[in-house]
Amino acid sequence: MIFNYVFDSSHMSAMMSFLSANLNQFSSFLLYRVHCVHISFVLCQKALDSMSKQFHNLRRV
Repeated sequence: MIFNYVFDSSHMSAMMSFLSANLNQFSSFLLYRVHCVHISFVLCQKALDSMSKQFHNLRRV
């Protein structure tokens, strides 16, 4: 009974399309988050880099 329900082809295809749609949304959301985090990380790194250069210049004087 349960196996018939689970392995019913139309049910499976509906489940698969539902899952793939959700996975598409989720993966795009994850990519967006990773992109934002990466950009902020790069910006912070650049800021820290310039700050350390300024600090070294101050120490040289």
